Amino acid sequence: MSSNWQVWGVLSLSFLWLFITLIIGRAWCSWTCFYGGIDELFSICAPKKTLSMNKMALKFRNFPMLLLVIFLIISFSSMLPIFCLWLCPFKASFSFMDNNSIIRALQITFMFIGVIFLILLPLLTKKRTFCSFLCPFGAWQAFFGRFNPFRISIFEDKCLNCGVCVEKCPVFAISKNNSDTKPKILDYCNLCGVCVDLCGSKAIEYTVFGFKVPESEKGLGQLLNVRLIAVLSFLLFSGVLGSFFVPAAMNDLIEWIK
Repeated sequence: MSSNWQVWGVLSLSFLWLFITLIIGRAWCSWTCFYGGIDELFSICAPKKTLSMNKMALKFRNFPMLLLVIFLIISFSSMLPIFCLWLCPFKASFSFMDNNSIIRALQITFMFIGVIFLILLPLLTKKRTFCSFLCPFGAWQAFFGRFNPFRISIFEDKCLNCGVCVEKCPVFAISKNNSDTKPKILDYCNLCGVCVDLCGSKAIEYTVFGFKVPESEKGLGQLLNVRLIAVLSFLLFSGVLGSFFVPAAMNDLIEWIK
């Protein structure tokens, strides 16, 4: 392995992440990210919600942005993958564990905190709590993902102010200050489309830079709507990206079995 891996490794991943951000933006979190998939899996396993976090959640919704700033500063100053070393729940593989017993104990502690937010809290709240509160990559996408054209928008003239979208949003990305105000989509929206499906008045739609695109009512034009194009592009990119990682993962699995 090259002695400069700490430099080119960080730079290559940074450019890859920038490319992903420009291609699918915030949709990464709901359509591609494996953390998002795990979070989503456990959030739908429980038959009903046993813990409500909606009111408290919005107060801490910007915490991932703070984590992002901290991790960026420390990672670039040390040229080490700080998120992987300290917070990533997959440290259970012990791939990044430090030899120092004290640091190792702290790493394990932070790892279990990550597991709580990735598995336990989603089961209790039916929400994606790891994505919402601990993932710095989601904060990155929230900031730079605005360059991607696809959006989910609320049209106030159709909104009945029922609050269903606020209650059901899996990542606490819709806010509503009081009963008189209309819901507002936050920058942390990851374009999953749950609110679009649940809105009875059809006030929430996929848009392009916030603008509604007229849809044809006849022929193939009915299929060429913003939502279909957006979702197909998300899935296509996810499939292409996944094809790079699956062979390596299968090879590691075979070697491990041997």
